[in-house]
Amino acid sequence: MNAVVKQCFGDNAHVQCFGSSSTELLLPLSDLDLVVYSPPLTYNYNEGFDDTFGDPKRESSLTCLRRLEKALTQSCLASPFEKFRIIDATVPVLKFEEKYTRIPIDLSSNNMDGKTSSALIREWTAEFPPLMPVAMFLKHYLYCGGRNDTYSGGFGSFLLVNLLVFLFKQQPALLAGPHAYGTIFLTFLRFYGSLFNYKHWGISARTGKAFELAKDNRLWVRKRRVAFPPALLVEDPTNADHDLSRGGLHAALMAQKFREDLLRLQEILAQYSLPQAPILRTWLGVAGEDIEAEYCARRRSILNFNRCSRSVYAFP
Repeated sequence: MNAVVKQCFGDNAHVQCFGSSSTELLLPLSDLDLVVYSPPLTYNYNEGFDDTFGDPKRESSLTCLRRLEKALTQSCLASPFEKFRIIDATVPVLKFEEKYTRIPIDLSSNNMDGKTSSALIREWTAEFPPLMPVAMFLKHYLYCGGRNDTYSGGFGSFLLVNLLVFLFKQQPALLAGPHAYGTIFLTFLRFYGSLFNYKHWGISARTGKAFELAKDNRLWVRKRRVAFPPALLVEDPTNADHDLSRGGLHAALMAQKFREDLLRLQEILAQYSLPQAPILRTWLGVAGEDIEAEYCARRRSILNFNRCSRSVYAFP
C-alpha cells in the first residue's frame, strides 16, 4: 500500500493505521481503517450540494481518493471480485477489499481526526478498565443487528466508546462491584433505550455532562435539534464544533431495539429464579445441596444485575 501511495503522491506520502485496528477494539470481521497522508492536491468541485459543498479540504480528499482508486485498480492489492466505492461523506472514504485476505479496507485522506481519536480511546481504556471488554461486546451486538456501520447510519466504534464513557462519568458506581460487565451492558440498554431524553439533551463524553439543545448555539446543534424523530447528538471530544453522531441516523430505531432486547433479557433472567422451598435437595438428597447452592448464587447475581440496572436514575 505504501508503494502505491508513494507512486501516486511522492516519497513524502505514507499510510497509517487508525481506528479499531490501532486501539485493539477489533472484531474478526471489522474493517481495516487506513489514512493516507499526502501533500494537498488541486481539485474539481463536487456536484453534491450539501453543507460541505466546496470545502477545499474535503474536495482535495476526494481528488486524492479518486487517484488512489485508479492506482489500486492497476495494482495487485485490491480484490477483483469487489468494486471500489467512494463514500462521499463529511470525511470521504474509499472502500475496497484486499485481494488475498479479503479484509475490507476503509481508506481516507489526510484525516488527522482519526489519529487524535485513537489516542483518546487509548487514554480512556486506561482510565476505565471495563471500557474495552464492554465495547467489544457491544460492537459484536451491533454487528449482529446490522447497526455497526457508520456509513449506513449505524453506530461506529468511536461513537459507541463515547456513549460508554459518558455513561461511566454519569454513573461512576457502575465501575465498581462484582459482575460489572453484565451490569454495564444492561444499564447501557436501559439508559439509552428508555432514560435518556434525545429531544432535549446532547451528549459530551469530554465533560461527562449533557448539554441542553435549546440553549446551545453551535451550528450543528441548531441544524439537528429540530429533527423528528429526535436525533442523537454527540459532541466530538477532539473537536467541539463537530457532530460525532451525524452518521448515526437510526438512533430512534436503536433506542427501540435497546428497549426490546432489555425486555427479552429480563424475561430470560427471570427464568432462573428459584422457589424458596429446597426442591432440588428433596429430589437429589445431599448432592442436590451443591446444585441448589450454585443456582441460588446465580439467582443472587441476576438479582444484583437487575438491581444495579434499575438504580440508574432517570435522565431529565
